[in-house]
Amino acid sequence: MPHPLDTDWLTFHQLAIPMPDGVQLAADLYLPTSEAPPPSEAIPPSEDHPVPALLELLPYRKDEDRAVRFSQYSYFVQRGYAVLRADIRGTGASEGTLPAYEYSEQEHDDAEALIHWLAAQDWCNGRVGVFGISWGGFNAIQLGMRAPEPLRAIVAACATDDLFFDDVHYLDGIMHLNQYEIRQDLTNALTRAPDFPLDEESLARGFDTEPWVIAKLKHQQDGPFWDRGSLNTDYARLRVPALLLGGYYDAYRDSIPRMLEHTHVPVQAIVGPWPHQYPHNATPGPRVEWRDRAVRWFDHFLEDPSPEDPTSESPPAEEKAPGSGDRPILDEPALTYFERDYHPPDPNLQLAPGRWRTAPAWPPPTLEAQSWPLEATQPAGASPQPALHATTADAGWPLRLDYVPTIGLEAGTWWGDLVGDQAPLDDHCLVFESAPLEHPVTILGIPTAHLRVSAAAATANWFLRLNDVAPVAGDSSSPERVTLVTGGARSGAHRAGPDPHNPTPEAIHPNEVFDLDVDLHFTSWTFRPGHRIRLAISNALWPMFWPTPDPMHTTIEVGSTLTLPIAPATNPPAEEPHLPEPANDPPYPLEPLDPPTPPPDDLENSWTRTIEEETGDTLITSKAASVTPHPWGRTTIRSTTTYRLNDAAPAAASVTAHVSRRYELAAARTVEWQCDFHQSSDPTSFHYQLTRRVLENDTPIRERHWTTTVPRLHH
Repeated sequence: MPHPLDTDWLTFHQLAIPMPDGVQLAADLYLPTSEAPPPSEAIPPSEDHPVPALLELLPYRKDEDRAVRFSQYSYFVQRGYAVLRADIRGTGASEGTLPAYEYSEQEHDDAEALIHWLAAQDWCNGRVGVFGISWGGFNAIQLGMRAPEPLRAIVAACATDDLFFDDVHYLDGIMHLNQYEIRQDLTNALTRAPDFPLDEESLARGFDTEPWVIAKLKHQQDGPFWDRGSLNTDYARLRVPALLLGGYYDAYRDSIPRMLEHTHVPVQAIVGPWPHQYPHNATPGPRVEWRDRAVRWFDHFLEDPSPEDPTSESPPAEEKAPGSGDRPILDEPALTYFERDYHPPDPNLQLAPGRWRTAPAWPPPTLEAQSWPLEATQPAGASPQPALHATTADAGWPLRLDYVPTIGLEAGTWWGDLVGDQAPLDDHCLVFESAPLEHPVTILGIPTAHLRVSAAAATANWFLRLNDVAPVAGDSSSPERVTLVTGGARSGAHRAGPDPHNPTPEAIHPNEVFDLDVDLHFTSWTFRPGHRIRLAISNALWPMFWPTPDPMHTTIEVGSTLTLPIAPATNPPAEEPHLPEPANDPPYPLEPLDPPTPPPDDLENSWTRTIEEETGDTLITSKAASVTPHPWGRTTIRSTTTYRLNDAAPAAASVTAHVSRRYELAAARTVEWQCDFHQSSDPTSFHYQLTRRVLENDTPIRERHWTTTVPRLHH
């Protein structure tokens, strides 16, 4: 019987694919048909006409996000690819017990089994690609390190090669508590949609399993636990060609220049002014059609070998994607990137100004490292050399920086947010800035700072933000606007640098001066004439990073510098990049069920900061809510997260959250899953509490509670 998702150009199958241990993974299979609309002239896949297959493996519940991802899959199907989307074991509709942590060996073993299953189907030509964004990009890179024989190429968007210093758990090697972690823990507890069974067996596989955050807290240092999925320990481990996608407003962008420079297989990348989204539907734009390049990439490595050369690893140069030109994909520039021009601070930016450029390799041959010394005093006249001068009146070495634990909200919640004016935050920082620029300064790459510092405590962090200070004519109340360009951080415990082969951090010797190198995250930006380049330094950035425990001050000493990767402003692009406009995707064939009740009118998305009068604590509260209709009902998700901190007692920081997912189903049934989360600290420990509960028709059915205390290690 045809499935409702079947069309004249696609057939849809819901499968249960057995793993070697007998557990069956739930998967959606999309196959092309003979009636695919232009640009394809597809032939139905069969033993006589096998097609390549693509895999995406996620813990994000395929039966609930099918409508969201349909356009991604349909694009490939229309161009002659089979696409398999599977739920990781223990999640969504897949059998088995949830793995104990992210990117587990079990996940990778199952992924390899799926790849071999695809290659063995009579409609498959034996060649498989893996693709995805975020989690799917992570495991694409990790599977490229395993390189099972049928896997020939990957496409990874918004992913990283370093699970400790780059992922959401320990940004820049410092504890970061992302709301994603809390929401995902609740998602892991859910049983399968749309029936949401509440029997013992169904609840045991996810609801009763230990939360993933506990594994994170038990591994606060880099080492084998994180290295298992980190390519950066040995780039020769990647044995599959990779197409990478990233954005300047995504925290995972640093892996792109590293992989371009250090891997030994073909790697290409596209980087734009995008957040943690695919380029064809990202905000801010400009939006571009990345799947055009992805199809050409997969065509080259997954199509059958040339009949003239049966041993060839790639097909003839003919390309499928219309309008992409006739040249082979491997003749494309290694890097296609968006050179950002100035824009004022705007959390709601819709279109980033700038231009598309290309580079033949990384680093580009024209890139120049330019050192800007940090000077303690303003020059008497014009400085003959580039330098950044402290804005503190009558400053002299060493420069004192007082630790203000509660500052930082203006910088966002990770190194990828679109944020507002940085001037209020800079008022609490040690600020160095240039004279007004006489000529434009364009940067591309990873700015680096070499600091000479000391701290009056055994634990201290340094947070650096590179800002563009623009004059505002005719506004005496606010004569400048300060836009965040990029930022970076380093713990003093990592002062020898993040060496994957020597990851043990060391406590700071109070008041002892030492060298600290800080990488700022990959960026592109043009500072206009008349603007100033500003470096703002603080010891706190809350709630992005967990505060260190002791009230203190730090110093910046003589000999500190900022090095900018300068791209000559007159450098013409190597060639005009080919980036098509986003395709007009076919609509999702299924209409959502009419909701049983009107959408709630109390949905709220906000961030607020208040001072509690009784305690003097600073409270930062985030509220988020969304409603998603499905063909079988409606999901309402709500979360409230409160970050509590006092400047006088930073050791006692805490985060408290309540998250709920309520399902209103067609048969007048509701199932609601709830999570109460609390993490706090004292000078020596982190304390964790979590309660999960599930209610049916508002009646409690089951509740589980976890509590743990772990030593605080250099955080």
